[in-house]
Amino acid sequence: MISNAQIKYINSLHAKKYRQKYQHFIAEGDKIVRELLQSSFKIHSIYTLKEWIENNKLQIANCKLIEVTESELKKISLLTTPNQVLAIAEIPKYSL
Repeated sequence: MISNAQIKYINSLHAKKYRQKYQHFIAEGDKIVRELLQSSFKIHSIYTLKEWIENNKLQIANCKLIEVTESELKKISLLTTPNQVLAIAEIPKYSL
């Protein structure tokens, strides 16, 4: 179950202003999230359907998972037909 505060927070990340403010970004879709899990990015949380959890148990061992329904996933997704998973990751900090 996802709270209204979480829905508002995730929807705020659709705007550049809030991505910069919170230093987080959204990754949607099975392939993108699996690639993100294999990278060096720090993942804040993953919002996913139960089927995706069962299919990717080995990769998601150390992540904060929130199981959501299809209707909840549709509320937080930018896609017209949301995929099975949405992840929030930290924007890496680089210095020159």
